[in-house]
Amino acid sequence: MGRGAQKGQPPVDFKLPGVALKRIWSSLIVALHLLTGWRMNNPSIIHPLLVGVLGLILAFRTNQAGELFSDMVVFEAYERHWSCAKQLTEMQRVLQTMLRYAAHLSRDDWEIYSCIVRHLIAFPIALKQHLKRSRDPEEYSRVLEYSELDGIGRTGRPHTLLLSSLSMLIRPLRHRDDGLGKSLALWNQMDTCISQLQSISCNLDLVVQVPLPASYTIHADRFIRLWVGTLPFVLLDVMRPAGAPGEESVLGPAVTLSRACWDCQAVHFFLRKLLAVLGELPGTGRSE
Repeated sequence: MGRGAQKGQPPVDFKLPGVALKRIWSSLIVALHLLTGWRMNNPSIIHPLLVGVLGLILAFRTNQAGELFSDMVVFEAYERHWSCAKQLTEMQRVLQTMLRYAAHLSRDDWEIYSCIVRHLIAFPIALKQHLKRSRDPEEYSRVLEYSELDGIGRTGRPHTLLLSSLSMLIRPLRHRDDGLGKSLALWNQMDTCISQLQSISCNLDLVVQVPLPASYTIHADRFIRLWVGTLPFVLLDVMRPAGAPGEESVLGPAVTLSRACWDCQAVHFFLRKLLAVLGELPGTGRSE
């Protein structure tokens, strides 16, 4: 949308393609009538009959699918919200658990401990940005060091990079044998936490990628298209072309049809904008 568009006004570039196509369609109908004299018999009856039958079909389909769709969407939306809440709660628990395990390294391996803490703090930030499909390196500036920021900025999946780095940081514990197996047990517990964080990130990514089911209101958009497409036949029958008696000019029909199509396109645009807000049109994040 251009910068000159005022707030609250529909974008003109969204309307013009649809209006241009409808004007071309209307002009073809008028030209066909002027060149051949062909005119549909009783279009004023056929058009409302077509609309009435289509509306009746949509009404039955809406009535039949309405409750099912409503229950399905509410159930899936609830399940999605509940699943995200459970995964985020589980992620917080795992991070706190791994931070508690890492505290055992604070006395002997301060560098490894501080690096693990930085990675654990940065992991929720990286996962949030990945799920939102956004990039903001400034969020890491207060957590990670400059060398770590460079690696985060060059990867497409920063949360996965942090998990890999955590695995590398705890690897020495596996080969450190004190005769009691404490280091090996600590490595095993921390590696389990890393696996759990990886599973949580995959589950949240799946929840974000799978769209909600498309609504039956998409059929209303198709209904408007069909109604506008058959409107020129009715207008051609009820109006009188401008010109001298016995002569017909394309100017009157073209102007009338263009104005009618513009008005219909305005209604069509309003409906599409409403459905787009609901996320129920193709190309707005929901699959048809």
